[in-house]
Amino acid sequence: MIFIVIFTICTITYCYVILHIKTHQFSNFLHKINTHPQIITIFQRALSYQRPASFFCISQNIGADFTLQKAAQQQDLIGWHNFFKGHLTSAWKSSQLAYLKQHFLFPPSVDSWLKQIVLQIYEFSFSMWNNRNQILHQREEEHLNFQEAKNWKMKFLPHIFLVPIMFYQCTDICLKNLSLLFLLNLFLKNNIGSSQF
Repeated sequence: MIFIVIFTICTITYCYVILHIKTHQFSNFLHKINTHPQIITIFQRALSYQRPASFFCISQNIGADFTLQKAAQQQDLIGWHNFFKGHLTSAWKSSQLAYLKQHFLFPPSVDSWLKQIVLQIYEFSFSMWNNRNQILHQREEEHLNFQEAKNWKMKFLPHIFLVPIMFYQCTDICLKNLSLLFLLNLFLKNNIGSSQF
């Protein structure tokens, strides 16, 4: 019982660490492609919560301008499921274009900017899915290994002591050094064809 609790806590902590790392990588990427700072903050905060958060509430909390609040509200209507499919509102694009026009004489393509963000969202969602998959498969594998070990003990442990050790003239020290696998192989070799199994 204690192992399960510790494993669950470690697994949850590991998930949070991975979420934090991936969110940080995503926001670093947004910085590299000259994304509006408030868009970065909205996306970063929305992705860093453990449960789906409202883009609109986050935009209000950080005091985003009206166009960004409108974009966040539209993104809430589109939903998280569609967000991770790469469906972003075009209002993000218009806010980003206005930002780029303020900072660049010849602003880079906003369409290219949006495509790069969609690809990063795919990468983010895949990495989180992959992380969750590894945890689930690890739990399943550990459960199966535990069950297999339990079944093995139930099947063979009562018979281990029936191994004909007397033929080997071993002392107590020798018995302690014999491996369980050796004893099992010895037992099986001596009892082939018996009706015990």
